[in-house]
Order: sequence, then structure tokens, then C-alpha cells
Amino acid sequence: MFYDILYTTVKKAFLMSSASIIFKVTSKVLVSLSFFLKKHSLGCYSQLIDVAAEDTPKHKNRFRVTYIVSSFVYSNKILMSVTAHELQYLPSLLLLFFSAGWLEREI
Repeated sequence: MFYDILYTTVKKAFLMSSASIIFKVTSKVLVSLSFFLKKHSLGCYSQLIDVAAEDTPKHKNRFRVTYIVSSFVYSNKILMSVTAHELQYLPSLLLLFFSAGWLEREI
């Protein structure tokens, strides 16, 4: 079930190393995927480490926001990457991760 849900919500996945994976997701599934990764027993991604943004003005979706979440139980990290244009709203992860308040405000 864990992999079935990931398969339906993630657009692309890349393996960076044995301890980290990059997921490319849409803004619609960002909160639900984060909730799933935090609460599922095979995930336990309990801490939001960092949020980074990249601006590439030549692309249609010029902003790429990357969320880095960590699992202390399994000692690995997942990077969730979302692209957005200037007028698109990205949902907040503040209700799931308390550190998101400061990190999202800085972005």
C-alpha cells in the first residue's frame, strides 16, 4: 500500500544516494503526500529540514520549491520538488511541520 500511494501521487522519482530520494510532485498533492509520509509507519518523516527555492525566469513555471524532510527512524531523507509560476499558490505545510512557519516565510 505504501508504494501504491507513492506511485499514484508522484510524477517522477530520482534516487540521489542510498539515503535520499527526489520526488517531483504537483502542488495539489504536496500536503497529502507530506501527511502520508509523516504518518505512515514505513515513512516516519517527522521533521522538515529545509525549504529551498530556485528562480529560472526563462521557464513557464519559473519557480522550483524543494522541501527536504527527514526520517530519524530509517535515517534517510526525501526531497519533494514542486514547480510553480508567479501567480500560483503553494499550500503551506505548517499544520504538519512546525518548522515550516519560519522556512516558508523566508521563501
